[in-house]
Amino acid sequence: MSWSVSGACAMTCAAVIFLAPGALSSAHAQRSNFDAVTLAPGFMPDPSVTQGSSGGQSEAQRLNASCRGWIASNPDHIFNVQRRFRFLRVFAVSNQDTTLVIQTPDGQLRCNDDTYGQNPSVEGSWPVGTYRIWVGSYTRGTRASYRLHFTELASTTPSSVGSAPIAHQTTVAQRARQTLAETPGSTETGADLRRLDLSGRRSNSQGAWLQSGFTPDPHVLTGSSGGRIAARRVATGCAGWIARRPDHVLNLEGGFGFFRVAATSSQDTTLVVMAPDGSWYCNDDSQGTNPEVRRNRWEPGQYLVWVGSYRQGQNADYRLSFSELHAGTSGSRVAQTQPNTRSTAGALDVSGRRSNFQDARLRSGFTPDPHRLAGTSGGAISASDLGPDCQGWVARQPDHILNLQTRTRFFRIFADSRSDITLVVRAPDGRWLCNDDTNGTNPALEGESWNAGRYLIWVGSYNRGEHASYTLGLTELQSVTR
Repeated sequence: MSWSVSGACAMTCAAVIFLAPGALSSAHAQRSNFDAVTLAPGFMPDPSVTQGSSGGQSEAQRLNASCRGWIASNPDHIFNVQRRFRFLRVFAVSNQDTTLVIQTPDGQLRCNDDTYGQNPSVEGSWPVGTYRIWVGSYTRGTRASYRLHFTELASTTPSSVGSAPIAHQTTVAQRARQTLAETPGSTETGADLRRLDLSGRRSNSQGAWLQSGFTPDPHVLTGSSGGRIAARRVATGCAGWIARRPDHVLNLEGGFGFFRVAATSSQDTTLVVMAPDGSWYCNDDSQGTNPEVRRNRWEPGQYLVWVGSYRQGQNADYRLSFSELHAGTSGSRVAQTQPNTRSTAGALDVSGRRSNFQDARLRSGFTPDPHRLAGTSGGAISASDLGPDCQGWVARQPDHILNLQTRTRFFRIFADSRSDITLVVRAPDGRWLCNDDTNGTNPALEGESWNAGRYLIWVGSYNRGEHASYTLGLTELQSVTR
């Protein structure tokens, strides 16, 4: 198996290394932050191009000294090679300094940085199998939109393919990725740790016992935030003022592939979570002044949860939600808001009695998968008032009504059009789910579990007054993206 990189890095930037167990997401998990690419020799068009947003909380150099940058826990892209490539070049193009980390089907890693200026590239022969690709940010804490190119042509390089993604795509992709990023953990503690009651025997408010597949999702508790202990003196990265006892004791009866804890309040609150292994996860202002802790892997055990007040001496009523739903992504890539009663929501017909186009009634295991519908996007109502991530112009009535007759373990809604379109979905519990530009200018919403019920779907036009034909796809298959 031969691999190489161009330029001065040829001997070091693509060193063969093996992935440390548990360092990144499971080699068997077919989940990516963005999309999957499947190619065979002779593919057209060449280059094949996809895109995403770089960076994450994991330092690639910890895997091996030859790797650079900061990457996410899940791969950014899944790459399926159907027949062996004698030569294939994979390179990223961005306005910022990015890196490449590629895990081969046999578990080895290929890493590169700066083959073409600040753009990384890996090339050589690629045997049949599934590859996992991370696009890293060289500088910690930065995000950069990129285009990832796959080419069999030796003449195709970053200088021959032009610039990075346009400004509108960059802004949306960065915002979505930042919103849905994993919450970093810390094992560094401070002097006030000893002041906390970590026994888990008592809490200030109600506790919860949950296992995967719980209903209703989200599971909601209430309480009052704040206390006399400065969270920053408890663990690194924490903020606000918390009580001595945890506000809630959360018992997870089994592992979760994805789980999130979110607090909503009229006041500025924070979250402090102690995991069973002693790690601390803290957040402030993930959604406005509301905090959220989200992780892709939660081990079974007892989690202690504090809801802090950002200001000393302040107490605020809050709602604490536990959920397996990505509400997202998007994604990762899905944005969620609470039930909305403002002007846009009031202008929409949410009765569910009529739709503009075709409807669907599905149960888990439906065939054919994907189930496809069609329609024309756009309308006279701006979706932006529904939430910070809702975009585009929609009609008064939903374009489609989806009745899920059974709960699904994974579900994706995606729309394809030649024009720039958006997705707005009202869930059965009244929440709004919105997305724009997951696949180029095409939107998608996905999650690891969708409850049974009626979903109202609008396909919007990003530009006011525009109407465009589209195809809407409904799928339970993670490999189906369009």
